[in-house]
Amino acid sequence: MKTVPTEGIPMQNGGTARFAWIDIDMAALCVIAMVYSLPVFANGADAYGMTDWDFNLTLAESFRRSIVIFGEPPLWSPYSCGGLPLVFNPQTLLSPLWLAAPILFGTLAGIKISVVLHYVIGAAGMVLLSRRLGLNRAGVWTATLVFVLSPFHAWHLVSGMGDMIGVMLLPWLLLFF
Repeated sequence: MKTVPTEGIPMQNGGTARFAWIDIDMAALCVIAMVYSLPVFANGADAYGMTDWDFNLTLAESFRRSIVIFGEPPLWSPYSCGGLPLVFNPQTLLSPLWLAAPILFGTLAGIKISVVLHYVIGAAGMVLLSRRLGLNRAGVWTATLVFVLSPFHAWHLVSGMGDMIGVMLLPWLLLFF
């Protein structure tokens, strides 16, 4: 594994502090990703988007109710289309990152928190992947910003395709491949 280059930062006492710039870059890029994803809260935590959001929220609420209210594994949803499978439905994102927040904060606010977390986790993964591939600092910033701020993610979120947020985990998959 490659070592991360460090830079000296001049201190007021005349010494030099040495630390990995990746920590500063990762923090800055994660903050940018978080700020970029915050418009999901633009109309408040109680407002949802358009098109398929109602269907995805129904699946998430079915998942939450199965666990929280009924204490059962979330195998299927009786609330739409006369009953739909949850576990084997490709539109259900059964990621703990996606569904833990709705259990803790309620369905709508939890899904919105999950979106922000996925953006931050995607940015962190892209920083690490870029460094693993040997990119310099400008390359790390470019790769991460292009990936995280891609219209692909925003378009899928606006249209209600919440299951596509899992693409934010792609850098982690490639990092450990």
